[in-house]
Amino acid sequence: MSEPVPNLHQPRMSEIRRAVCDYYGLSEIDLLSERRFRKITRPRQIAMWLAKNMTTRSFPEIARQLRRNDHTTIMYGVQAIDNLIERQPETIADLHAIKRRIHNRVMLREALEQSMAAA
Repeated sequence: MSEPVPNLHQPRMSEIRRAVCDYYGLSEIDLLSERRFRKITRPRQIAMWLAKNMTTRSFPEIARQLRRNDHTTIMYGVQAIDNLIERQPETIADLHAIKRRIHNRVMLREALEQSMAAA
């Protein structure tokens, strides 16, 4: 999947996907699949929420990157996580942990890009 160049410190969708998969012990194939098992759907919704809250991407763009047929699926997923945050505050801890992973990936990528540009 080709991705536009993100703004400084904005994560790429691939970085969000990998961080979510690493955190939940899933493969990207599972995350992007049509499967609806709870152990896959919740991380997928987390990825949707993170993409909407950490990037400037639109719902249709996020849908394409997560291989969803309709942007309303993304809207539903984001709302589901918003509701879950209100009911299960431990979800916030998961989101913070994944955000830290994403941030580390972005900083590493940017450092590598800067060192390659300087060389």
